Amino acid sequence: MFLKTIFAAILLFICTFSKSSAQDSLSTDTKRVIDSALSVLNMHRGDLAMPWDAAGNDEHRLGIERELFKHPLKSFDYTKYHATSLKNLNAGNADDISRYLLKTLHLGEFKDYVSPFPVKYLYGELGIDVEKQLGEHEAVLFQILPHIIDAHILIDATRQSLLKSPVIFAHADSLQMMSQESENLSVFDLKREEEEAFKTAQEFFAAAARDSMPEMYSKALLLYRELLKFSSGKEMSEFLKSDFKTKIINTKLGRIAIGGRGDDVYEGDFLFILDAGGNDRYIAPDFKKEDVVKLAVRVILDMSGDDVYIGKNYAFGSGFFGAGMLLDMAGND
Repeated sequence: MFLKTIFAAILLFICTFSKSSAQDSLSTDTKRVIDSALSVLNMHRGDLAMPWDAAGNDEHRLGIERELFKHPLKSFDYTKYHATSLKNLNAGNADDISRYLLKTLHLGEFKDYVSPFPVKYLYGELGIDVEKQLGEHEAVLFQILPHIIDAHILIDATRQSLLKSPVIFAHADSLQMMSQESENLSVFDLKREEEEAFKTAQEFFAAAARDSMPEMYSKALLLYRELLKFSSGKEMSEFLKSDFKTKIINTKLGRIAIGGRGDDVYEGDFLFILDAGGNDRYIAPDFKKEDVVKLAVRVILDMSGDDVYIGKNYAFGSGFFGAGMLLDMAGND
């Protein structure tokens, strides 16, 4: 249910893997150590494999996971492949990676998207006179703001049925978080808690299966592509040369900040922060999910500087039924 900076979270593990691009990442010395350890147990590398359906099949098991049942040591190849894909990620190949990502994760088909809304309508969603609010130095925002507002509108519309489901809203985060209370429970209480959690998980996935969200995923990935393009574009290059004071604009959707090269402090909730440089501090609120769900999109784009990020749950590149994106392009953060 999460779009946790979908590239930073999901793509880190799976974008796709073809045998033609596979690399044998383990060195000869590493293989020798593995073989030596296995020999003590009277085993060989082939003994590490097991039938992918030995534990019973389920609809959530992906093809890549089945492949690793047969070739568990290929997990190192997968990791190297994904790391290389992320390192080379740019606006030019983002669509290809997104297409493979959604297909591999069985999350629907990746679709390009042309906004049905005129730019004037999108700016109207902010509830301010954008042209009057933005001066010469802030005009760079005209290149990216429409994409952010449009993503918020589409994702917000797509997620409404999910937000109305009590079991999904209540457990979309708790199913993924460890319970601190379990540490002090008896064996019998742990067993009862395990059975209750299994029942909740069944109800959760049954409810989630009724809703398809390919538009939500596609739009989030498309916004990420536009941010990559924006960060390396001509307008950004000119913006980084200019000298101006940091400005915060209050809008109906949320605060927008455009920061200069000084050391800024951004505290609280923002729809969008664009910062040119400086050693900045970002201090997120102590979000509850009832708070974080109010915005379908949150974006930070920091171009340089040695920055500090301070936050708890749902902060920085994290979303609850939404897309949270943090792009920090340079610096020791």
